[in-house]
Amino acid sequence: MNKTITTKKNAFEVNFFNKSIAGTKSAFNKASKGEGAHYEELTRLMAQHPDFRLVIKEQKIQKEKKETYEGLTFELMKEYISIQKNSKALMEAFEEVKKFAKEAKMSSYPVTKKWFLEQFEGFNVNKAKKAIYEVKSTAVVAKVRIKAVQTPANDNVISFTPASNQ
Repeated sequence: MNKTITTKKNAFEVNFFNKSIAGTKSAFNKASKGEGAHYEELTRLMAQHPDFRLVIKEQKIQKEKKETYEGLTFELMKEYISIQKNSKALMEAFEEVKKFAKEAKMSSYPVTKKWFLEQFEGFNVNKAKKAIYEVKSTAVVAKVRIKAVQTPANDNVISFTPASNQ
């Protein structure tokens, strides 16, 4: 039942069922200037359909932005898996998914990414990088013991000694 009048800009639509001429707020503003393509189109449509009412189209509600995972690489996935409690089982599954994709002659990244995001619901790249950094830096500090050594020439000299050499 909708019939669209085709013009250079398709500014207005004629709906015979609702007896209306619809356009965007912007199109009506342009037509209100009294000249130009929008004005000419609207006046022509109003002359052809004098009993039709003018309707402003509602703006489409934008869907929430699709979450992107910029920076999510195989390497980041591996590092994130390595800091999980069940990292061994997850790493085996990770490698199996990649292997499956290659054998099925599919691009391995999208398949692996889909699996990864299913495993870690609500995953966020920046939070993951921060968590990886915190775990790795805590591990480094645990491995190294800072020992203050007193020497006659310098009261406090700091030396680094691996914790395993105690």
